[in-house]
Amino acid sequence: MLYIAVAPAIAGNEEQNGAASLSRIAELQATLQERIEKRSNAEGVRQNVADARVSRTFDQLVSTVHMAAQSYLSQPEDSGISDTQRSQIVAAIDSIPSLIGPEIERIRQRFALPRPEQTALEQAALSAEIRVKADTIDKYIGALITNNEIARQLGMDITAVEAALKQHITTRAEDTSAYLDVTMENLSKLRDQLAALPNDAELAAKIAVTQRHMMLTVEVLRELAANMEAMGVDPTVVNTQLIGATGALTTDILNVSVISRLLRDSAGNLFEWISGNGARIVFQALIFIAILLISWKAAQLAEMVTRRALQSGRVRFSQLLQRMIISGTRSAILVLGLLIGLSQLGFSLGPLLAGLGIAGFIIGFALQDSLSNFASGMMILVYRPFDVGDLIDVSGAFGTVRQMSLFNTTVLTIDNQTLVVPNNQIWQNVIKNLTAQKTRRVDMLFGISYSDDIDKAEHILHDIVATNDRVLQQPEPLVKLHELGESSVNFAVRPWVKTSDYWDAYWEITREVKVRFDAEGISIPFPQRDVHLFTAPSPEGQTQS
Repeated sequence: MLYIAVAPAIAGNEEQNGAASLSRIAELQATLQERIEKRSNAEGVRQNVADARVSRTFDQLVSTVHMAAQSYLSQPEDSGISDTQRSQIVAAIDSIPSLIGPEIERIRQRFALPRPEQTALEQAALSAEIRVKADTIDKYIGALITNNEIARQLGMDITAVEAALKQHITTRAEDTSAYLDVTMENLSKLRDQLAALPNDAELAAKIAVTQRHMMLTVEVLRELAANMEAMGVDPTVVNTQLIGATGALTTDILNVSVISRLLRDSAGNLFEWISGNGARIVFQALIFIAILLISWKAAQLAEMVTRRALQSGRVRFSQLLQRMIISGTRSAILVLGLLIGLSQLGFSLGPLLAGLGIAGFIIGFALQDSLSNFASGMMILVYRPFDVGDLIDVSGAFGTVRQMSLFNTTVLTIDNQTLVVPNNQIWQNVIKNLTAQKTRRVDMLFGISYSDDIDKAEHILHDIVATNDRVLQQPEPLVKLHELGESSVNFAVRPWVKTSDYWDAYWEITREVKVRFDAEGISIPFPQRDVHLFTAPSPEGQTQS
């Protein structure tokens, strides 16, 4: 608590070591009045010197009066102290509040808060001066508290004096509270300025000075709250401000009045904020929702128009590219609408976009493999080695492409198995697209016996190919004697068919060759080997086989 003891004015003075001399009190009172009058005519530095002398004389007077009163109270009733002496002591005690009260008010009127345009050094000097004045007021309040305790022991009526003391403490708390508010507001402004000018050393110094004074002010306010509670003055307002300023939840938060005050202040601030900004916020919210709805409809319309344009046949894109263009168009319109809507709500798009860029870099670093598949998917998209519905053979996967994305490709094998192949593995290997062309050549090899008629066999093969409806006339089919094998004479048969007819033509021609060769007496030889046995004479002249 802020009970500041007043030290004796003259150490070793005999009049103050025992029962303080009443003549010394009268002398100090006269000196005090004289110095107060001289101070009223002083200016500048002289006024500061006069203030110091008055303060020192106050200390001497208060100390002498209190010591004299305490000495009187410590004497037994039969000590012989006259009623005149007691009356003089009571009068001296009674005069202290009337002397200190105007002095406290005078110091209060001379408070000057630091201004933003002042330098950090000027603000620090002014803050130090404020601290000295505040300490002087607190010293005087402590002296008044001690004076009231002595007056109560002397049996004096201190009702009015105690009310005045409560008023002094309340006023001091109000002043300190207001100073804390101004300091916090200045600190907030300085921090905003430093955010715009991070390298400004002067701003950083001002912030350091302001933070220091805010901490000191908070400590003083805590002591004042304790004094107010001791004097029976409700400290709820001060405790509420301390919680709001420091964010520290102390035992005061358990006080019902403090909680009620915090809730009332919060509700009041909320209501004031809604009253001042409610209409604007509602209007901005409606604009934001309207922009989102318009963007949604525009995205749907753009998606429909883009899909029709891509499917019109005028342009030939892969299905993956078509889906990407359609999805990209739709997403671009939605993102643009969202950014426009956020700008209407007051969001700054610059930091948002910068944050998205940094987040994208971090995510990209963490997903290197996925981005490799994405890059391969982009290459497949651009160069189009295959499309949905094509029959491909790549990276151990043989089947029909069922689905494509920028990260992987889904292949349905001939035996109805689903394979999901990363695009990176596809792009780094040889891609065989069996259905990329509209026509394909069927390569077949048929063998006949060495004893069969070659011309007849060639004629039959020509006839089979020519009569098959799936075989194309252009390019012209090829039937040629290809090689003389170990067990057969082989003909190469190479007709051209539509890609979709490849296997049907292959199977039909193969079956027809077997049927016609059998009907015409032409054999289809199987691999065979002749074994010859030689005999040699034995050593005894007998033949061995």
